[in-house]
Amino acid sequence: LQALVGRARRALGRSAVESVAGGYRLAAPPDAVDLHRFERLAGEGSRALEEGDASHALALLEEALALWHGPALVDLPDRAATASRWEARRLDARRAGLGALLALERAGEALPELAVLCDARPLDEPLQVLRITALRDAGRPAEALAAYEEVRTLLDDRLGTAPGPALRALHTELLHQEPATPPGPSTPG
Repeated sequence: LQALVGRARRALGRSAVESVAGGYRLAAPPDAVDLHRFERLAGEGSRALEEGDASHALALLEEALALWHGPALVDLPDRAATASRWEARRLDARRAGLGALLALERAGEALPELAVLCDARPLDEPLQVLRITALRDAGRPAEALAAYEEVRTLLDDRLGTAPGPALRALHTELLHQEPATPPGPSTPG
């Protein structure tokens, strides 16, 4: 162990590995650890989105998500609970990033990722709200209504429940949406 610590200190610097009671500890500032940096960036991005700055939110969330390379904490023993928490946080950041794309009126860019996420998590209502909203915003209201019906049926079949308030409100909006008027002949002014 001491040989490994010695090699780590030579490679990273003597102060990078601290001696503590019962062993050694890697000493790194929080931003040098991807998970901590992800947490900070995702939090800042989510706050920016809540404050209405979708462009800044998207940049922060994309930077946070770029830190991910595969499943969380895959090399650690007994990682299930901790990894699940981080994977849930990653999904939250992905939802927020997709929400930022919708806020920036870039629904077409959000749809491919939303389709993949919704296929993997068909009972995730917040994701379904984003997908149906993206379909609506992309000018595909019939597909949005069909997607709502699929989700409603799935929730009823698997859980015996109706869609939540956000999905129901979106469905109501879709039903009362004014059809797009075809462009008429232009009149010279």
